[in-house]
Amino acid sequence: MELQLVDTSDGSIRVKAKGSITPDAPDQPSDPLVGLLGAQVFERQVALDLEEAEYISSSGIGWLLHCHKRFEQHGGKLMLCSVSKPVDQVIRLMRLNSVLNLS
Repeated sequence: MELQLVDTSDGSIRVKAKGSITPDAPDQPSDPLVGLLGAQVFERQVALDLEEAEYISSSGIGWLLHCHKRFEQHGGKLMLCSVSKPVDQVIRLMRLNSVLNLS
């Protein structure tokens, strides 16, 4: 999974995810968002653009749920936007669209 910082102009943060959402790759930090934006990321408003996400593994789903929980605990918010069709199908199949913030 590749995360790229796209925009921080309006006080919120926009991050684009590319490739497979599989955060447990050996060459990645324990939390890719923390690796990209620092430990205070969970106190902010973050839009995660999943338009170029090709696939999401079970560990990717676990990572999204873990991030969602940490954002709620620290007063921030994680929004999933432009979700690709393959990822959207998995999210809806698992009925996580009622838990995760989708736009």
